[in-house]
Amino acid sequence: MFRNRSQYVRALFVAFAIVLGIGGYNVYKYLELEQLKARAHSGKAEAQLKLGKRFFHGNGVEKDYKKSAKWIQRAAEQGNADAQHRFGRLLARGTGVKQNVKAAVVWLEKASLQSNHRAMTDLSDVFFVGNGVAPNVRAAFSWADRASQYRSTRAFEQLALYYMAGVGVKQDYVKAQMYAMLMNRAKYGEWISNKNRSNPFEHKLWLGLGLITKEQLSQARRMAQNWKPKP
Repeated sequence: MFRNRSQYVRALFVAFAIVLGIGGYNVYKYLELEQLKARAHSGKAEAQLKLGKRFFHGNGVEKDYKKSAKWIQRAAEQGNADAQHRFGRLLARGTGVKQNVKAAVVWLEKASLQSNHRAMTDLSDVFFVGNGVAPNVRAAFSWADRASQYRSTRAFEQLALYYMAGVGVKQDYVKAQMYAMLMNRAKYGEWISNKNRSNPFEHKLWLGLGLITKEQLSQARRMAQNWKPKP
């Protein structure tokens, strides 16, 4: 009647649930989790990643960072870009695994080669801070620039900061404002926004400090409006 022990156990659970009056929703969630575990154990990378995320957030299971890292690593080793990015972050932070920033960079680079822009911006942060690896401001700028081609809000913010401070690139206040405007557009739907009160790119502040003129601010806006990813 039953093809395997797993089917038998699920059927038995459903029968007990009916007898004990357990809600159908809880039965469904249990079966869904069991099916996910079965797919993960059978080697399905997508299921391994989903199970790892469940253990990370405690979604339907007890929160367990070690189990989360184990399953995400398995998916990463199969080439899943999202898993490679997530495992790199776990290694960088030492969450569920021993902290190893150099290994984190390897996994983040693997994900980046598969066009994962979040991995690119994480690499930019790693090379900018240099905690666990040698600081490399040119690499920090380069990874942020690559991520910006995917219209990454975080990349726009990084580039605005890098151009403002001259990090890995020649200081350019007009370009700093251009990327700040692109960031605002992505976050708030408007080129110049006052919704972020701690915004270091607030145009009135820059005008008041003499960092930029009204003409240059207008130029930055035109550049932002005409900005397109590189072909």
